[in-house]
Amino acid sequence: MKNLSRLLTAYLLLFVFLFLNLSTGVFALANGDDAVELIGQPDYFTKIVGSDADSFAWPNGVSIDSVNHRMFVSDKLNHRVMVFNLDSSNQLVDAVADNILGTGASGTSINQLWDPNSTIYDSTNDWLFVSDLYNNRVMIFDVASIVDGEDAIYVLGQADFDNKLVGGGASGLYYPDSVAYDPGNDILYVADTGNNRVMLYDLGDGISNGENAVNVLGQVDFDGDWWAITPSGLKYPRGVGLDIANDRLFVVDTENNRVMVYDISANDPNCTTPNDGICDGEDAINVLGQANFTSGGSALTPSGFDYPLDVSYDSNNDRIYVADSYNSRVMIFDVASISDGDDAIYVLGQTDFISDDYATTQSGMDYIEGVHYDPIGDRIYVADSYNIRVTGFDVSVAPAAVVPEFSTYMIMVTLLIGGSAIFMNRKKLSGVVTTVINLI
Repeated sequence: MKNLSRLLTAYLLLFVFLFLNLSTGVFALANGDDAVELIGQPDYFTKIVGSDADSFAWPNGVSIDSVNHRMFVSDKLNHRVMVFNLDSSNQLVDAVADNILGTGASGTSINQLWDPNSTIYDSTNDWLFVSDLYNNRVMIFDVASIVDGEDAIYVLGQADFDNKLVGGGASGLYYPDSVAYDPGNDILYVADTGNNRVMLYDLGDGISNGENAVNVLGQVDFDGDWWAITPSGLKYPRGVGLDIANDRLFVVDTENNRVMVYDISANDPNCTTPNDGICDGEDAINVLGQANFTSGGSALTPSGFDYPLDVSYDSNNDRIYVADSYNSRVMIFDVASISDGDDAIYVLGQTDFISDDYATTQSGMDYIEGVHYDPIGDRIYVADSYNIRVTGFDVSVAPAAVVPEFSTYMIMVTLLIGGSAIFMNRKKLSGVVTTVINLI
């Protein structure tokens, strides 16, 4: 009887375990999730403008250095870039900046910024690219080690550090916004907003001040600057993001309320004279935010945008995050495959896809300008500009529990009955079978 009791107890525990697994699924994002990290405010319900090491005046861009574990935040109206140290898991050590780039006062000198908009880190050279909006230039800083207020080492968009001229052609810039960098091909992408284009700089042989771009998107050549709603045209593009593994460039075409997807591979069929897979003025291959390439209206729907400003690619989950600013939300799209006008799969900042309430809460947002995905921490960082803060959201997905198929349960039933038969007569066994069937 003791052996029988042990056998039945073991079977019972096994069945409890298996049946509990039936109700265990994948833990994933939920619409309107709370943030898990906060920088710039003492709590999620406060909105204070500041210029100290733990405050902002207008955060609008975030990027991560995953090699040296640092976060860079462009603090636009304080005319500086804040540098926060991270731990080995890319989590914030604290919410106090450890260094700054820029002097904190607007200017056009070699160590000053004027409304910096975006940053991106180059791990190959230990450089930081900073889009310096009102100086119409991109500043390059050597950040192998940082000295507060240090000089930039190179500049693009201007011939030297003394000018801030509005420019065009192959070397000029007009209100550059977001930047993205492909370290494998040494290509820097710059959203040249005022010229309605994206500029591509080949930095494989180093940088010279004011050098020419090698390719352009949004215009058929470097002489064009007009906007269009077409498969190749852009209207005030503000954000750029790279999916390097799949050779895709995502461009936030802000005033056309869409995200354009470009094939930047060497075998791009749209490109007959490629330079690393890019042809001047080539067509996009897909569009999000609109059902086609000839519409550009705003919308508050699962697929629409209202003045999107930035995009970041999630290499762990094959998703993109889009800062949908006027709708006060981040839209999350599955881009493993794309059809024009796809619906988003999740939204942050709102509990559903038909709300656009702004809020100063742990889950709310108010006019977001920047998003950046960190693949090590599996988090998305949001420059929540009107709330004068940066928030971090956990977007990791836990593995699903292994749920046995029905045939597996039948095998278990057979084993239970067979094992029981060793210890029981038929009459008692009949009662066990009835009990097992009732459990199933």
